[in-house]
Amino acid sequence: MSGGLESPALDGIANLTLRGKRGAVLEWDGIVAVSCPGLRIAGLAISYPPGRALDVSDCPGLVLEKLDIVVDADTAIHLEGCDGALLRRCSVRCQDDEAALENASGADLVVERCSFEGGFDTGGMVLLSPSEDGASSDRTRFSKNRCRNSGIVCAGQDLVIDGNSVNQPHAIAIELGRYAPTARARVERNRIVQLRDDPPAGRRAMELFIDDSVVARNRVEGILDGGTSPVIDGVRLYGTGNLLEKNALEGADTGFDVSGDGNTLRDNRMLGGDAGIVTVGSDVIVEGNSVTPRLRGIALFEGAGCSLAGNRVRGNPDLAFVIDVSDSAISGNRLIGPAGIGFWLVGAGNTLTGNTALRCTLYDVSSEVPEAANTFVGNRFETFVFPE
Repeated sequence: MSGGLESPALDGIANLTLRGKRGAVLEWDGIVAVSCPGLRIAGLAISYPPGRALDVSDCPGLVLEKLDIVVDADTAIHLEGCDGALLRRCSVRCQDDEAALENASGADLVVERCSFEGGFDTGGMVLLSPSEDGASSDRTRFSKNRCRNSGIVCAGQDLVIDGNSVNQPHAIAIELGRYAPTARARVERNRIVQLRDDPPAGRRAMELFIDDSVVARNRVEGILDGGTSPVIDGVRLYGTGNLLEKNALEGADTGFDVSGDGNTLRDNRMLGGDAGIVTVGSDVIVEGNSVTPRLRGIALFEGAGCSLAGNRVRGNPDLAFVIDVSDSAISGNRLIGPAGIGFWLVGAGNTLTGNTALRCTLYDVSSEVPEAANTFVGNRFETFVFPE
């Protein structure tokens, strides 16, 4: 196909295949398809159409494969009502902040081994579900894709965001669940790289509104502004019953900021930044994590029945451990390196067992409540301050 053609309009044709010849480019045209179940489009190059490159609706079982698309004024690929659609090995480039892919409705979308690129100055988005209240795309799988200057947005049940490389210097790299309830998601083995030293406000690696989900083995690499100050936030999560495990954050301003009851943070690593782990909620488990912050190591707020066990805070933060919860078990945690205060106790009814904080510049333990308000067993502390 060559430039100057009118946009193909396909309507009501089942099991149709459109396949481009090697090197052929469809210029200044797009493709519109309606009610074409089993439609397959492969091997086409579409450059600078006046509108959408692909506008496909009510085409269940759609397959888009090995497409090369460049747009500058509209969404590149728009899907609606295409349950079970598959995008594989496509390259999509947007010249501004438009969406490279927008799935307006439809479940069971699979996107794998594709490349998405947004505008350098403004960035773009891969909208696996629309940015509007109540919109969702259940059972979406977004796997082994490369996103440059583009973030991932999705909501729905049983999502899988796995093995992707994401560089979004303008906003949030991975955002799940903001617009519709999202549970049982798996966000695993993604690599988020930030390469900009003058970020806009609100930029972070992940913002997740999820329940009963797994966030595991992800890696966030943020550069340091002038070699000293991190320029992004790490993972911000709102929800209950989630597992955050074996994630690694380097150069993130705030590591893990988690709000909700029953969440577990286990074996995560965070290097650099102001704060390592901050949780708000009850029945939270924080165990086996290693953080190296500048100001605050691990802080638990506004909860009860929590467990803080076997964690390591390294370096010389102002506060290593902040315990602002009650009736919780604090055991086997260790400060490695001097801090201003090792353990800062605000809550009561806690049991501290086998913890270590020595030679802090102010106090190994500083408490806002009387000594009898908490129980101390077998800890290694040398200096204390309690209210009279």
